[in-house]
Amino acid sequence: MKRMMAFFLVLLCCSISYAENFDRLVFFGDSLSDNGNLYEVMSKLGSSIPPSPYFKGRFSNGPTWAEDLGERFAKDFGSSYKIYAYGGSTAASLNSFNTIAPTLMSEQLDAYLQDESLLDHSKTLYLIWIGANDYLFEPNGNIEALTNASVAYIAQAVNTLSIIGGRHFLILDLPDLSKTPFAKEKNIGPQLYAFTQAHNQRLATVVNELKLAHPESSIVLFHVSDSFKTLVDTPEVYNQKYKITIRNTTDACWTGNVLDDQQPSDSSKNPEEYLFWDDVHPTAVIHQLLAQIVGDEIAKEWG
Repeated sequence: MKRMMAFFLVLLCCSISYAENFDRLVFFGDSLSDNGNLYEVMSKLGSSIPPSPYFKGRFSNGPTWAEDLGERFAKDFGSSYKIYAYGGSTAASLNSFNTIAPTLMSEQLDAYLQDESLLDHSKTLYLIWIGANDYLFEPNGNIEALTNASVAYIAQAVNTLSIIGGRHFLILDLPDLSKTPFAKEKNIGPQLYAFTQAHNQRLATVVNELKLAHPESSIVLFHVSDSFKTLVDTPEVYNQKYKITIRNTTDACWTGNVLDDQQPSDSSKNPEEYLFWDDVHPTAVIHQLLAQIVGDEIAKEWG
């Protein structure tokens, strides 16, 4: 608990000013950003996904980075935020939940356009982080076809939002999916590494194309891949800088999963020392760390 308090103090003491006064932050994505949206839908259908010990419908043991960042902006700048992300979402591929929830990138975009069509979109910062689920469950799929389709839908979202006046975009690439406990369990590390590399390379190319197509806009690609690599290879870098204590970057803290509520939580394990909460999703302390790092990037690009 003392370590967690120290981490929060580091966050509070990091004073950041922004030249752009964002009225609103809008998040699109999957379970890495979902703040309980899928859980709410599933609860109405009599199911609990994700179940306890996941935190209040989040795919972690605490709030997501999107919530942490949104709350930070709300507190410091009076900005509002809305999270359209749903667990299981994909950029292009059909998924297990697409018939009961807006779990395609295009569906999340449609929901936003219905909710906020009359707003001044020029003062909104759009944050897009999606694509992992297009590949995690298609390890033997066609790499070029799947990554091209996934990135194309991300680009389509930026183009659509630009048409209605959106001017500020932060797009996150993927961490190395081959490093997840899921990849190790399923013995699909090489395939997921290839998908991650292809996705990120294609995304970088498309972001540059979007910048040329929309010179009036600020379109930033944030390399989660670089931060994740540092965290996996040399966690002491972030431990020292942010006063955290990550020691295990390879195993899941909790060995259950989003569809399994029978596996008890091991009280002897300290989630604050783990990168992964389950076989795919990060712990709450990693979400807090990501919110801080992304906040720093926003300050650098728009401050």
